[in-house]
Amino acid sequence: MRRRRQIEPVVVRPLNPDFVDLARSFGARGARPETLDELEAAVAEALRAKGPTLIDLRPGIAS
Repeated sequence: MRRRRQIEPVVVRPLNPDFVDLARSFGARGARPETLDELEAAVAEALRAKGPTLIDLRPGIAS
């Protein structure tokens, strides 16, 4: 419909930010484990940390 008015559609690809970098930019810890062992270590480290920790989990984490 917009092309009939000679206005090109604007294409926007919504992308998530890098949440780990975003957390670090606010002074928090950040981790992106790729295996279950790394997840276990990240949770243990987060529990020991004195501040907040963001753990970014992605689908298909490997065992």
